[in-house]
Amino acid sequence: MGFLGDERLHGSIIAIALVADFFILRAAMRHHKNRWPLGLCLGGGAVAVLGHFMVEVVEFVGFALLMLAAIHNVVLLRRHWREEGSCCAHEAPSQVGGMSHEHG
Repeated sequence: MGFLGDERLHGSIIAIALVADFFILRAAMRHHKNRWPLGLCLGGGAVAVLGHFMVEVVEFVGFALLMLAAIHNVVLLRRHWREEGSCCAHEAPSQVGGMSHEHG
């Protein structure tokens, strides 16, 4: 992939991917209440960035940790959906009593 030869573009792609991964895992954590995927994301991101500036092998280890975080997140979300039902059903406010207004 020749476009990765440009170091600024390569760094920008890494930064965008890390920010997106962080926000996705943070949002998913609200459902499964497990902090491990987010911790792996932060650790993997730090290792990937350090590896980007130091040794390429370390960068790949960081990406492997990010993949592990994503896989663990999917497993936790599937388990959550299987046990709790559809997504967000447990967090949605009841609109039956909250939206009614009595006119007298």
